[in-house]
Amino acid sequence: MFQQQITDTLPRFADVFSRNVPPPANFDYRSIEPTFNTFGWSATADPNRATEFLDLRDACSAGFTVTGSGLTRIATPPMFTGNRPVRLS
Repeated sequence: MFQQQITDTLPRFADVFSRNVPPPANFDYRSIEPTFNTFGWSATADPNRATEFLDLRDACSAGFTVTGSGLTRIATPPMFTGNRPVRLS
């Protein structure tokens, strides 16, 4: 019976996961990994930093907040102009 349920469900999963869903207007993301990618944003934290969460909060075209320790490099989707690095503390 379980195998039949999986077989019956696979087409629905394929349909749901094949949809091209646009990224949200703003989002929060938390990761303990030193590197992550989500919704076109990528973060690379110092791999020697303390093992702790890195929070990307209220990420949107108006800006974002990053909370964590050590140096972190953030690459945004192409929504900001100027393509210049910003140093934060």
